[in-house]
Amino acid sequence: MNNLLSILENRFGHIKFNKTISDEIYSNQIRFITKGQEYIEFFGGNLTGVHVVKFTPTDEQNYYDILETDKDEVTDLVDKAPGINKNFIVSSDPFNLLNVYISHKCLASNFLNDRQKQSALFNNTLILNYKFLTSIMNHFYRYPIEKSMAEVVYNDLSFKFILKQQGTWSKTLEYRAEQILDKEGIHFETFKKFNDDNKIIYLLNDSQGRLRDMIKNIYREYLRVKESGVLYKKTTNVQLDEENGDSFKDKKNGLEIYKNYLFTVIQNENDYIKEELVSVILDLVPAAPRDLLIQTLEYIVDDQGKSPFVSQYLDLCIVYSYNQMINDMDILSNNKDIGHFLLLLKNYYQSSKSKEPDLLEIRKLGDKLVEDSLKIKTRIMISTVRTAHFLYTVLRTYTRHYYGNK
Repeated sequence: MNNLLSILENRFGHIKFNKTISDEIYSNQIRFITKGQEYIEFFGGNLTGVHVVKFTPTDEQNYYDILETDKDEVTDLVDKAPGINKNFIVSSDPFNLLNVYISHKCLASNFLNDRQKQSALFNNTLILNYKFLTSIMNHFYRYPIEKSMAEVVYNDLSFKFILKQQGTWSKTLEYRAEQILDKEGIHFETFKKFNDDNKIIYLLNDSQGRLRDMIKNIYREYLRVKESGVLYKKTTNVQLDEENGDSFKDKKNGLEIYKNYLFTVIQNENDYIKEELVSVILDLVPAAPRDLLIQTLEYIVDDQGKSPFVSQYLDLCIVYSYNQMINDMDILSNNKDIGHFLLLLKNYYQSSKSKEPDLLEIRKLGDKLVEDSLKIKTRIMISTVRTAHFLYTVLRTYTRHYYGNK
C-alpha cells in the first residue's frame, strides 16, 4: 500500500528511535524557546504581537538533522504519497508530516520506556506547535505592536481564552500539546497507527486551526482596543498632580500630602466620586459593572476610614502606588496623561507572579472591602471589582491638583 507510512518507512524504517533521538528532540525544543531574549520573553510572558519570534529554515534543518535528512528529500518522499493533497499547505508540509511520523515511531518504539515515550511525544508536539504559532502570529502581526497596547489586550481577555487561563504562551502550548496527545482524544489513534493519510491530514489541520482561531480572536481584541483608543482618549484631559511632579520628588513629605488628601475627600461623596474618573476606570477594567464600582466607592464614603481595615487598605494603596510612581521617571516627565501609570499598576496588581507583601495585603483587604460592600461571593466578580476600586483609589488620589487641591 503506497501510503505515507510505507513511503517514510522505506527511507527511515531502519532507524532506532531510542533515547538518543528522544534527547535530540528535547534539545531542539529547548533550543528554540531560548535562542534569544525575545524568545525567552515571549514564551515566558503573555503578550501577543510585541516580540518577533520565527521558526526559521535553520530551526527546520536542526530538526531534520535528527533523522539525517533535509527538507528537499522529505518533500520528494511526500510527493510520492497520493493521499496527501498538495493544495493543503499545512497538511502537505514535509516538516509537519515528518513531525507526526517521528511521534508515531517514538510511540511504537521498543527502545523507549513509557516515560521516555511520553516525554518524546510531548516535546515533539511542542515543536510542531511552535512552528504553527509563530507562522500564524507573523501572518496577523506583520509589524510589532506597542507593549502597552498588548498589555491592555491581554488584560481585557476573558477567561475563555486558554492564554488567560494558563498565564504564559509556554504553558498555553504545553496545554495544547497535552490535549492533542490525550489518549482519550480524537488524534491519539492517528499517532499510534499512522496508517490513514486522511486522519493524518485532519490531525495537522485541526491542530493548526485551533491555534489560528486563538490568535485570530486575540487579534480581534487588539483591533477593538486600537480602534476605540479607550484608555488614551479617556485620560487625555486628566492630569497627574503638580507641575513637574514636585510632590513626588519630595519623598519625605509628598506621601503624607496624598494620604491626608485622600482621607479628606472621602468625607464628602461629591469630592470623592468623580464621574469622569469612573469612566476612565471602567474603560480600563471593562468587566467591572459601573453600579458595583459606585457602591464600593459609596461604602468608603460612609465608612470614612473609621474601620481599621478600610483605613489600612487606603493607606497601603497610596504607599504602594506612590513608591511605584517615584520609581518611574517617565511618568513624572509626562504628567499630562496617567494612562500609562494606571496600566502598569493594573498589570502589577493582577500578576500572579507578584509576591510583594504590600500588594498581597492590598488584594486581601480589597477582597474584604468588596465582599462587605456588595455582599457577593462570585470569585471572578470580586476580583474584577477589587481591581477597579484599587485603580480608582489611585486615580482619585493623584488628581488632587486637577480637582483644585480640595
